[in-house]
Amino acid sequence: MKPIHGRMYFVAERGTSSAVFADHIDPLRRNPNIPQIVQQRELAYGADAPFIQKTLCIAVELMQAVYLPNGFQTDRCLEIALAAARDLASVADAVTDLKAREAATRVEVEAGRFPLGHLPHTQNLRGIVEQAVSHLRAVRVGALQVAELFYPKPRHNAPADTHLMAIMQGLFDAADPFLTYFDAQLRALSDLATYRDAIMHPKAGVEFIVTDYSMAPEGHYLAPTVEVRHPISPLARMDVVQFLEVQADIIGNVFEMFLVAFCNFNAQQQGGVFESAVAELPEGEFRRGTRFYWHSWLTPGAVLHVNQPGDGLV
Repeated sequence: MKPIHGRMYFVAERGTSSAVFADHIDPLRRNPNIPQIVQQRELAYGADAPFIQKTLCIAVELMQAVYLPNGFQTDRCLEIALAAARDLASVADAVTDLKAREAATRVEVEAGRFPLGHLPHTQNLRGIVEQAVSHLRAVRVGALQVAELFYPKPRHNAPADTHLMAIMQGLFDAADPFLTYFDAQLRALSDLATYRDAIMHPKAGVEFIVTDYSMAPEGHYLAPTVEVRHPISPLARMDVVQFLEVQADIIGNVFEMFLVAFCNFNAQQQGGVFESAVAELPEGEFRRGTRFYWHSWLTPGAVLHVNQPGDGLV
């Protein structure tokens, strides 16, 4: 349970809901008929959905002010994570819709309802794909907004990837494998921006191609596909559903990695007595929908004072 945007959010296993108290709706409590708690279902996805785990669940777990720098905007980070979860839920809805349409088409094909020389048609295919890519781009923007909460850019138009990579290079030796890993995450964000740009600003050599059902030389039908033509970040033709699932998984991983890494790099000592870091549960184990949690230990050499009778404290 966590307050976001003035509402209390609850992430259950198979859904996410929010609630407001009667005092919020009717501050003067003039209407006794308003229930003490008014709930609303927010998302049809909960802690059993990987993209909820990698956005909302991990943000709820790690956004604890006691572990983070003074003044860190935990509320803003939670808002960004909630928005990312909603965007990825929309992508998941699109994938479910497309899968259902393809299943229905297979039934019709197997029943022989498409005569030779006729191809199935997916209504509004390009619109569905473009909208899903827009949601993925929004998650990309959110991930970079999270990064800027930890590491503000020197100027608004400074390239985020260059800025973040320079910071990481200042934290790690040049040969550290984390830098290679981090660079791969930045490239994934860049690729997604390229795909969105190819949709919005097509030009010679840059194009986002959505193809409905087609026929293979062997005579069978090919499900809808996407392809990106680009001089730097091309994407070979692949199944539409696979494309959306892969991109959603990639951007979810980047969002999670940013939260884990940046929280870890900025963890604060508590009173000079305890040190903290983000720890990971064993493979397959989850706590409140995430594999990650804050772990604290006594700073080596620190003395933990325990009040004894007679210390003068009541």
